[in-house]
Amino acid sequence: MSLTEIERLKELLPLLSVAHHIPGRVRLKLNGKIPSWALGLDMHIKSVKGVVGVSVNPFSASAVINYDQNELSPSLFEALSRGDYEPFLERARSL
Repeated sequence: MSLTEIERLKELLPLLSVAHHIPGRVRLKLNGKIPSWALGLDMHIKSVKGVVGVSVNPFSASAVINYDQNELSPSLFEALSRGDYEPFLERARSL
């Protein structure tokens, strides 16, 4: 991801909460108004190695991400649910 995408991700992560997580599948809820630039974010998420699929529901302000546990550790999403964004950002920076 580019530096601009990382900065935008840093802006977006505090607006997200993990509504439900089982290894291989996570549902994220948006808490607040989605920035206009984030509307195409699902395309970026789909390009992350290990992401199997992304389904965005703008009406419920949620997204489901299916991922391969061999490529993306469930601990990234567990940290995200605790409000610890750094492991997720580190993974994004390495792409």
